[in-house]
Amino acid sequence: MSIRKKLISATHRRVHRIAWRLLMFGLLLLITKPSASQENEQLWIGIRSGVSLPLGAYKNSPDEMGGFARAGFSVIAETAWFFSKHLGAGISASYNLHTVDVAALGRFRMNKDPFLSNIIIRSDPYLIITAMPGIYFRYPISTKFTATANLHVGLLYGRTPYQLFKPDYYLLPDTWQEKTSAQDYKFSWMAGVAVQYQATPCIGLVVAADVCADQLQFNFVTGSGERTDKLKMAFVNLSAGFRLSIF
Repeated sequence: MSIRKKLISATHRRVHRIAWRLLMFGLLLLITKPSASQENEQLWIGIRSGVSLPLGAYKNSPDEMGGFARAGFSVIAETAWFFSKHLGAGISASYNLHTVDVAALGRFRMNKDPFLSNIIIRSDPYLIITAMPGIYFRYPISTKFTATANLHVGLLYGRTPYQLFKPDYYLLPDTWQEKTSAQDYKFSWMAGVAVQYQATPCIGLVVAADVCADQLQFNFVTGSGERTDKLKMAFVNLSAGFRLSIF
């Protein structure tokens, strides 16, 4: 079996394990649901968007394990069902893009190689997708304002950017070098807090912050064989949006 087929097979096995854990977690939430009066029950759906800020080594690093990621964009869709006054269960999905700081990456490459006089870099953004069920907690601040907190566990998907490098070496011809993208899946977590203003009986305006941090492994096939790069992808999403109450 080729290296590429082994990588694909291993990825499929990991996705199946994550899907099984998600199913078990969802069943556990249903089994442990306490009884509640209908006046405390609430079901809502919401969507938020905003800025996504990379953290730690994912943002910058003095070695090749850094991501050199910059602030990007996020979209978050979620739904939650509160079966009591303070507790609920729901699911959240997010789509996150982080551009690459090609200037910082170029300086790093030039500092590392004394024979490199200049370098041109073209790069796609990083892509992170999450899909996670979780638990919610809410606390009324006043008749109009409510604070909520949540903890989700589930699928974390990451993809590295496709990149082109054009190094300029003294007395050597310029040639383009290619770095293909790679992807990884993992069972991970995400936590968040939010403040909601109830504008109408059915529509709430919300501002929120969510954080996620985990290490992913990206496998590449090179001329000398398989190579694995590890990168801790940590980021904070600051977003605003609305929640629509179903009942």
